[in-house]
Amino acid sequence: MPLTHNVLKFVKTRHAKIIGIVALVFFIIFSITGFFILPPYVKSIALDKLSKQLGRQVSIRSVSLNPYTLSVTINGLVVKEPDLKQTFFSIDRLYVNAAIMSLFKGGPVLKEIRVEKPYLHVVRTAANTYNFSDIIERSPKTASTAGPSKPAVFSLNNIRVVDGSVDFIDKPVGKVHTVRALSFAIPFVSDMPGDVDIFVKPMFKANVNGSEFAFGGDTKPFSNSVETSVNVNLKDLDIPFYMAYLPVKPSAIVSSGRLDIKMAISFHSHRTIFLAVTSVNIGPLRNKHSTKKAIVQRT
Repeated sequence: MPLTHNVLKFVKTRHAKIIGIVALVFFIIFSITGFFILPPYVKSIALDKLSKQLGRQVSIRSVSLNPYTLSVTINGLVVKEPDLKQTFFSIDRLYVNAAIMSLFKGGPVLKEIRVEKPYLHVVRTAANTYNFSDIIERSPKTASTAGPSKPAVFSLNNIRVVDGSVDFIDKPVGKVHTVRALSFAIPFVSDMPGDVDIFVKPMFKANVNGSEFAFGGDTKPFSNSVETSVNVNLKDLDIPFYMAYLPVKPSAIVSSGRLDIKMAISFHSHRTIFLAVTSVNIGPLRNKHSTKKAIVQRT
């Protein structure tokens, strides 16, 4: 009996040691792969894909992964103009934190997206023509003969852009517009339910041509859903003027018209976004091929 007991004890101890060694080896391999092997591979793939899709020279200073928090950080992303002299787009730091539920939801579930110091250089060379028009033309077109595609499933949460900048050169008008200290936050953009903790409230602030603009969301203190809403009011917009700034040529040419919009965007903790348009006024409209149209008013 003592011999049998010692044998069983030895076997259990040996199995425990083997399991411990296997777990340790797996931990070491998992850590080395996540922290040291995957980052240069991800960087190489990203540079190749982005360069081909954008038709621009793309560089990345560094990529780091944390396999335990499922997060990736990209530092120093720069996209050059075709002449290689001017930066078209850049991000100082991009941080993305994924949730483990992405493996079971059939689509990406990102707990946090943070973009620090993005920069965009936009040049309008003519009506509906920009320095990125070639990128739009290069983007793949959906075949008309193909059946309806299945909608993408995703959940993007706690989206923040911090200290961004935009230079807008309007060559036809001969003006340069600048946006500095651009920051905004969006609680979530999702088409699936999720259990991600939302800690971001909607907000926007920027310095546009030297003038400060800022607004934030208002949280209802007695609402069980912790509803946060943002009111957006646009008044007396010159429709033909802004149609010339569309990145693609519109199918209809409007020579005159004004637009007023009042709407509210509400974010609810149970993963829904409500868009309430309280007032839309358009008129009078006139295009190059017809006479004056009636004013459209909807309240």
